[in-house]
Parts: sequence; structure tokens; C-alpha cells
Amino acid sequence: MLIKRNNIIENILPFVDRPLIKVLNGLRRSGKSSILELLKENLLSSGKSPDQIVSINFESMQYSDVVTAKDLYDLVVTRIHPTKSTYLFWMKCRK
Repeated sequence: MLIKRNNIIENILPFVDRPLIKVLNGLRRSGKSSILELLKENLLSSGKSPDQIVSINFESMQYSDVVTAKDLYDLVVTRIHPTKSTYLFWMKCRK
């Protein structure tokens, strides 16, 4: 179960739907992925459809074949919503 962090989400929401890339970074195991999950929940509860949200977690074996920039591009392009905004959540562990 995720702990609601409304103050953090409220600080992020003014930047949603603005034409800039947002990066959430921080110390290892500090809750970045949890904040992204809360943001996805917020988008869904505000009326965004699940097919507008692309979530890629590179710690998952599901994406182990994505090794080049072209692989990532091909994956993302196939998941872009044709008529609405697409929200890309990309989680990558640093080594």
C-alpha cells in the first residue's frame, strides 16, 4: 500500500500537461517510484485513460531486450496515444 504524499503530488501537478520533460531524481530507495505510482493514480482518477500512460521500469525483465536508444524509441512510439496526450513514466536504476 502506498502512503499518500499529497504535498508532493500537489507540487508536481502544476507542471503536468506543460511541454517540458520532468525528471524526478533523488537518493536510492527514497520513494521516487512510489511518487510516480501516486502520480499515475492521480492521472487515472482525473479522467486520463490507462492507454494514455506508458510506464517502463527497466528493473523489470519485461524490458530486458531494450538495450539501445533505437529499441527505446521503437517501444515508446508504438505506445503513444493517437489523439490524446501520452504520459511516459520511465524508471531506471543507476548502477
